[in-house]
Amino acid sequence: MSTYAVIDLETTGNSPGRGDKIIEVGIVIMKEKAIVEEFSSFIYPETPIPSFITRLTGITDEDVIDAPLLSEVVPELKRLLAQDYIVAHNIDFDMKFMNDALAAMGESPIDAKVLDTVELSRIMLPDAPGHKLSDLSESLSLTHDQPHRAISDALVTADLWSILYTKMEDLPEKTLTYLLKLSSALKSDVKGLIDEFLLEKRYNGENARAADYEVWEGIPVRPQKNYTLQREDRKSLLDWEDWKAYLFRSPEGLPIVIDKYREREEQERMADSIHQSFSQNRLAFIEAGAGIGKSMASAVSALHTSLLKEKRVLISTYTNALQSQIMQKELPQLQAVSPVPFTFASLKGSEHYLSLAHFRYEMEYGTLDNYDDVLTKAMLLIWVLETETGDVEEVQLPSNGYKFWRKVSADQKGKAISLSMGNYSYYHKAYEKAKRSDIVVTTHALFCFDLLQEEEFIPACQYAIIDEAHHLKKVASKYFGTRLYYPAVQQLFSQWRELFEPGYYRKSASDRKEVSTLLQSCYTHLDNAKAEWTELSAYFANYVVKHRPSVSSDTGKVMFDFRKYGSKRFYQTLMEMCERLLQEMKQLIRKTESLMNEMLLQLQMNEDKDLTILITRLDYQVGYYKEFVSSVETVFIKEDTNPVWAELDIKHPQGTLTIECESYTYSDQLAERLQTQKDSIVFTSATLAAQGSFDFMKKSLGLEEGREVIIPSPFDFEKQMKVVVPTDMPHIKQESEDFLYAVAETILSIAIKTHGRMLVLFTSYAMLRNVYHLLKEFQELEQYQLIAQGITSGSRDRLKKEFQTLDHAILLGTNTFWEGIDIPGEDLSCLVMVRLPFDPPSHPGQQIEENLWKSSNGNPFMEMVLPKAILRFKQGIGRLIRGEEDKGIVVILDKRIVETSYGKYFIEALPTSSIQQCTTKELLANFHELLPIDDDERNN
Repeated sequence: MSTYAVIDLETTGNSPGRGDKIIEVGIVIMKEKAIVEEFSSFIYPETPIPSFITRLTGITDEDVIDAPLLSEVVPELKRLLAQDYIVAHNIDFDMKFMNDALAAMGESPIDAKVLDTVELSRIMLPDAPGHKLSDLSESLSLTHDQPHRAISDALVTADLWSILYTKMEDLPEKTLTYLLKLSSALKSDVKGLIDEFLLEKRYNGENARAADYEVWEGIPVRPQKNYTLQREDRKSLLDWEDWKAYLFRSPEGLPIVIDKYREREEQERMADSIHQSFSQNRLAFIEAGAGIGKSMASAVSALHTSLLKEKRVLISTYTNALQSQIMQKELPQLQAVSPVPFTFASLKGSEHYLSLAHFRYEMEYGTLDNYDDVLTKAMLLIWVLETETGDVEEVQLPSNGYKFWRKVSADQKGKAISLSMGNYSYYHKAYEKAKRSDIVVTTHALFCFDLLQEEEFIPACQYAIIDEAHHLKKVASKYFGTRLYYPAVQQLFSQWRELFEPGYYRKSASDRKEVSTLLQSCYTHLDNAKAEWTELSAYFANYVVKHRPSVSSDTGKVMFDFRKYGSKRFYQTLMEMCERLLQEMKQLIRKTESLMNEMLLQLQMNEDKDLTILITRLDYQVGYYKEFVSSVETVFIKEDTNPVWAELDIKHPQGTLTIECESYTYSDQLAERLQTQKDSIVFTSATLAAQGSFDFMKKSLGLEEGREVIIPSPFDFEKQMKVVVPTDMPHIKQESEDFLYAVAETILSIAIKTHGRMLVLFTSYAMLRNVYHLLKEFQELEQYQLIAQGITSGSRDRLKKEFQTLDHAILLGTNTFWEGIDIPGEDLSCLVMVRLPFDPPSHPGQQIEENLWKSSNGNPFMEMVLPKAILRFKQGIGRLIRGEEDKGIVVILDKRIVETSYGKYFIEALPTSSIQQCTTKELLANFHELLPIDDDERNN
C-alpha cells in the first residue's frame, strides 16, 4: 500500500535565491486515499513578511514571531516526507523551495518520487474551467476554508489527489498503456502507479466502468450517438401571440428556468420584430439596447419560425465564446420550457474538431515529442473518453499544445483520398447533427465562408439572425484577406518539416531508395525556402525600422504602407527575394506531390489505413504550400486596390513582423449572396444605428432595403448614469505632453474619489503606455493597483478578473476593451474615455475605404468615418451600466464632443441627456454630488 506526503508551503516570495523564506508548512500523510496524519506549523522567517504576502495569506509578522526556525522542524519534516510519493499542487515550487532551504542549512536534499496535481489535473480533468487550486476546488465542490494557508491548501490537494487517483484507477487498460508510454516525459512519477493499475486489470479484468467505453482502432473513446430528430405533429404549435405569451409571461415559461426573471416589454418587441421579418421574408436591422435579453428574444423567434415553416434557422455570432453561451445557456433554457420539443446544434470549422484517425496515428508514429506535445497527448487520451463533440473548445490545452492539435484536427482532409471513419468522425457528426436540428448556431467567419462557397458548408438555412452584426463586414474583410505573421510562418516551416521524418515511411515505402531521395529533396527545398523567408523578413523589417513613419496602430506597433512609401530599390530587392522564395516553394510542391504519388502507388498494391492517413497529410500539406505561395504573391507581387501594410514592434522588428492585406473585392458578391441565398436575414446588435440611421451599416454590407427598428434599453440611464466633459483639458489633436499629464492627473484625482473601481478607455496603445508610466510616478497611487492592457501580463478576461478581485484597482484598456467586457455592479463606478474613438486616418485600410466611399459620390467623413466612431463610442459607453442596479459616471476627456459641429452626434448617441460641462476642479469638488446615487448611499 503506497503512502503519500501532500505538502504546501507559504513563503515570503517566489525565489529562495533572492532571499525569500518559508513562513508556513502544511503536510498531510495519506495511505492510498485515506488521511492518517496532519502537520501544520508557522516558521519564523528571520525577515519581515511583505505586505502583499500578508494580504494574500493573512499571515502577519505577529503570527510568526514565536514560531520555530525552519532548522528546528527539519527532523520532523524529513520524517513526514519519507513516504513513497510527495504530492503538491505545483510540485516544482514546493520541492525547490524546501531543498534550497535545506541546502542553505547544510542539510541533504529530500529525494523522492513526486506527483504534481497541477499536471495530473490537466491530464485527468482536461475540461476543467481552470487548474488553479481555487478553480478546481470550486468546480469539484471541495471544501477550501482558508485559501493560501498551508494546511488548508494541503488538505484540498489531498482531496484532489484522491479524485485523480480514483479516475486514473478507473481508466481502460488500453488508455493506461498509452499513458505508460508517455509517462517518462511527465514531471509526475506515475509510471509505478500505472504499472500497478495495469497489473490489477490484467489479473482481475476491467472494472464495471468498461461498459462506458468503446475501442476505436486501439483507442478507448466515449460511444458515439446517432442523432435523430423525432418530429412532433406541428399542428400542436401555438400561434405566435400565444407562443410569445406562454414563454415570456406564463409561470410555466421562462420564469421557471431563469433566475430573477422579469417581463420586459423591450424583449417581446424585439421578438415581434424578428418574427415579423421572417413572416414577410424581409431583411431587417434591429438595434436592441443593453439589458433587453437579445439572445433569448432571438431564440424564441427563431424556434417558432423553424417549427412553423419546418426549416432550419441559423443564428450567427461574432465569437466562439458567444456561440458557446447561446448553446449552453439560452437554448437549453428554452428547450426546458418549450411547448414543442426541438433540437439545436453548434457548427464550427473542421479545424475545431479532433480527427481520431490522425490522433491514433500520432500516438503510434509521432516522432517529435516535446513536453507540451506529451501533455497534450495525455489530455486528449482522457478527453476522448468523455467528449461527445470532439470540439477543442471543451479542453484547456497548453498554449503550445495547439501546434500538436493542428496535426490531429479534422482540418486535414485530403482531396486525393478520404478517410473512412464510420461513426467516429466528430466533424461529420457535428454536420449531421446540424442537418437534423431546428436551430444551428455558428460564427460570422463560418457564415461568411459558407455564403461565398459554391458548395454548401453549413446545412441549408433559409432564415438567419446575425448577432453582433456590426462586426460582420470586418470579419469578412479579414477572413478573405491575407496575413503573413513571421513567427507563425516560421512555425509552419517547422511543422512541415516533421512530415518528412523517415520514421513515418518505414512501414509504408516499397521503393525505399526512391522515397529516401524524395524525402531528402523535400528537406532541402523546405530548408531553402525557410532561409529565403527569414532573409526576406529580416530585410523587410530592417527597412521599416530605418524608414518608419510616425503612424502606429492602436496596439502601439509601427505601421508601414510599403507599396506607397517603399523606394524603387527596396521594391526591386524585395521582388528578387520573393522570386527565390517562390521558386523553392514551387519545387517543394512538386517534390511533395511526387512523394504523395509514390504513396498512392503503394496504396494500390496494399490497402493500409496508416498509409491513407499519411497520404491525406501530404495532400493537406501541399494545399498549405499553395496557400502560402498565393499569400506571398498577394502581398508582394499582385497589384490591386486592396490595402496592404506591415506592422511590427520597434523593439523586436523581425519577430513581430506582420504583413496584412484586407480584401474588399468580395463586397459585391457578399451583398448579392445575402439578398439571394436567404429568405430573410435579421441583423441585430446593441450598436447598429449612427446619427439615428442604419445607412452606414446597410451601405457597408452593400444592402439598400430592410426594415429598421431601434429598441432602447430598459435601464433608467437618467438615474443610473451621469456624463461629464471637463472644459479645461488641453486640446487632444497633438497628443502633447501637456495633454498626457492632464489625462494622468485627472485619472489620479478621480481614482481617489472612487477608490479605484474605474475603467479608462484609450484609442491607442502608445497613449495608454505613456499615461501608465506617468501614473506610476505618482506616490498617491501606491495604494492602487494599476492594470494595463499590453503591460500587465494576461488576456483581456484575466485582466478583467484581476480588476474585479482587487479592492482598489484602475484598469487601462484599448482596442478590445471597448466592447464585450462585462463588469457589473459596484466593481465599476467610473468610466473615463480619453478620446473619441475615430480610426486613425493614416491606416491603409481606412484610406482605401474612404476612396471607395468617394468613388460612389459619398462623403467619407460624414457617411463612414463618423458613423464608425459613433458605433464604437456607443460600445464604449455601454461598458459602465450592465444591470438595473448599476450606477456610475462617465468622464469624457476629449473636448471635441462639445466644441465641434459633429460632436452633437456623439451626444445624441448617449443613452442619457444628463451631460454636464465643467472644469476639472469643479468636477472633483462636486464629484459625489454628480454621482448618480441615492441620498442615503451618499451620506454613507
